[in-house]
Amino acid sequence: MNPIAVTLIAVGSPPTELEARTHALKNCAAVILGLASSIERHVDPTARPRATQLLEATRRLKELLTYPLKPRSTSETASESVRIEDVLRLVSDRLSPQAESRSVLLATDCAGGTIHGDITDLTEALYNLASNALQASPPGSTVQITTRRSYEGDHEWTVEDAGCGIPASMMSRLGTVGATTRIGGTGLGLSLASQVITQHNGIMSVRVWLPGRRFDAQAAGSDATSVPARSDVQWECGP
Repeated sequence: MNPIAVTLIAVGSPPTELEARTHALKNCAAVILGLASSIERHVDPTARPRATQLLEATRRLKELLTYPLKPRSTSETASESVRIEDVLRLVSDRLSPQAESRSVLLATDCAGGTIHGDITDLTEALYNLASNALQASPPGSTVQITTRRSYEGDHEWTVEDAGCGIPASMMSRLGTVGATTRIGGTGLGLSLASQVITQHNGIMSVRVWLPGRRFDAQAAGSDATSVPARSDVQWECGP
């Protein structure tokens, strides 16, 4: 058999380090996706829901790595009628395996209702808050996610944990990249969550006690008669 000669001619600029790493991550995601698909087909029926979650999470990871990032302004944020119970269900489904592995109870209490916004962004924001709470929680404790409706129709979301709290010296830096109390943390989760809440004309605040902390988010419901008076992030230390 005659050998096949392949000649590669480089055209244009070489890939950046970020592009190379992103492509390598995409390849890893493709491998995991293939394994997850195989596992889902052969796994015991009682464990199949977890395998399905792994498959869905891997598909999302591959999507995020495949499509290039494009800056998006607030005006470009998708606006649709989003059911709060759908957001809470998605967050709960994604967090349940982590909570189980950490021996932390994930409790939810949903008051229902709808909100105008982007379900992907809202889910990611609530997930980031709840994930931070979960990672700060000791085994045997509870992370409580609660949604309520105000008299005016606004939505009030709270995430409570029984972790070690947040030092008062860090309160002024919360919501900025790099501000974190966790080893290996980046502060991105809280920063991204506050950005999404602000884009949805909402307010986010945190209350800290020892042990524990509580994050509150408020945004106008789709049937609300008014919107929050402020659209920003508030950090305070107190009971």
